[in-house]
Amino acid sequence: MKMILLVVIFFSLNAWSQNQEFTVLTSKGDVQVKRLTGSWQPLSISAKLFKGEIIKLSKNNYLGLLHSSGKTKELKNEGSFNVSDLAGSFDSQKASVSAKFAGYLLDEFMNKDDTKKEMENLGAVVRQGIERIELDFPKNTLIVDSTIQFAWFPREHGEKYIFQIINSAKNTVFMKEISDSFIVIDVNELQFEKGKPYQWELFSSVNDEIHSDTAIFELLPGNRKQTLMVELSELLKELDYDETALNYLIIAKYFEKNKLNTSAQKYYAKSVADAPGVDDYLFAYLKFLQANGMQSKAERLYKQKQFSGTN
Repeated sequence: MKMILLVVIFFSLNAWSQNQEFTVLTSKGDVQVKRLTGSWQPLSISAKLFKGEIIKLSKNNYLGLLHSSGKTKELKNEGSFNVSDLAGSFDSQKASVSAKFAGYLLDEFMNKDDTKKEMENLGAVVRQGIERIELDFPKNTLIVDSTIQFAWFPREHGEKYIFQIINSAKNTVFMKEISDSFIVIDVNELQFEKGKPYQWELFSSVNDEIHSDTAIFELLPGNRKQTLMVELSELLKELDYDETALNYLIIAKYFEKNKLNTSAQKYYAKSVADAPGVDDYLFAYLKFLQANGMQSKAERLYKQKQFSGTN
């Protein structure tokens, strides 16, 4: 009798797991789900959604979902949504690459402390030095593009800077005076060696004691670039080339994990711009900026968050 009971429980649990369709990656606002039991419950990160359940979003709510296939779904319109109907838009083909990087995001979101507290801590530690030029560029990055935009935050209006690039032998391979807060370099024109580190920095043209930190970049060799681009192509295909804030964030995480940090920064920024009220996305961007030595950028972004008053 005991063995029969165990078999019944096993098949019941198996049937229940087969009905699971989505995992919640992130939510904003009072998003509710009507469970199969008939009760309404709030949705939070890592919650599971099953066939037949009903999701309800109010105005300005947001929900980012990971389907059992590994693909994503974003909900941001007010209304009720049947989990079975949402799942019906996906085919049975597994999306292994997108599932992998969505998993990194889920792990990051689940293992963070209170988002607001974390943001306050991030905002408290970043400071801009009086005699320092703050870079708007990762401290270390691999490059796949043929052009690179080097950027920084201007200290004073009309101030001019000396921009220079130094190779691994400590020789200056490029130098230019510039009054803008960025410069675009064609790496093919300068014939940079692939697989070799280069560093760049800035000085005030009138006072060389006013300078930036150095940042390092390296051009990917052709064979490694090809491998990464093939995987990226598969990732974009699995995401159905759908330009959503959640997909931007997954792409950003892909670039970050592969140390393509200038590319990652672009997609983190696109994600936050597309879903400005989702704290988890902003939190992920701030963490990225902090990890890559971009304190001034993090501080500005944090202050914008405070000013906007979004939740």
